[in-house]
Amino acid sequence: MMRRLDRKSEYTPPAAQNEQVAQERHYNEDGTYPTNYYDHAPPEELANFVVEKLLPAAWAQRDFQRVLINEMTDIEVLREFAYEGLSESIHAQTFWRAISKLMDHLGNSPLEYLPFDQMVDCVEQAERNYKNFCHQTADLAISGGIDRSAPKVQAAWEEWRREHNELTVAYDSIKRESKFGKLYRPQRPNRWGRVIDPVQEGGQLLFLLPLDTAAQETQP
Repeated sequence: MMRRLDRKSEYTPPAAQNEQVAQERHYNEDGTYPTNYYDHAPPEELANFVVEKLLPAAWAQRDFQRVLINEMTDIEVLREFAYEGLSESIHAQTFWRAISKLMDHLGNSPLEYLPFDQMVDCVEQAERNYKNFCHQTADLAISGGIDRSAPKVQAAWEEWRREHNELTVAYDSIKRESKFGKLYRPQRPNRWGRVIDPVQEGGQLLFLLPLDTAAQETQP
């Protein structure tokens, strides 16, 4: 004899179960967001990450590259051409396009509205191309025979190392949140690179990210 279900709560139709799972997961099975999600998802956490961690790390790496260029030449016009060329190089174009879009909307006070999905896309593009952008620093150091013990070089490197480490640590919580869609990669390492240790007395500065590329560096 079949038992009668007296309460609707005892039975949840499969469609409702799927909807409940999607709501808990914050996005659809194909990785997209529900159509009404962007109107309700608070972007503050990701926006704060961009403003407080991502943009400072990008500026610190850019300033580090400029310091290396200044060490290579005293001719101002050559410096300016080199500055512009770095941001337009094939290694950095995609990275800077993403950074520029974030900067245009989130680099002002007050912040300008940037749709949540576009913010996610920009962060994902920046993460994918950050190493290529940083690789230019090694190219400059190797080709220019940079003195790694120069005070300005060491100071610029240390500033970038500090900002890079804060970026890497802060991103760990971002990639563990399913609400950030394609940034959700909890079981995989981030693409920014691992935390960089300070240089010990008498040690060498690392111009490449140490996660998987430092071993390829050729000493100048």
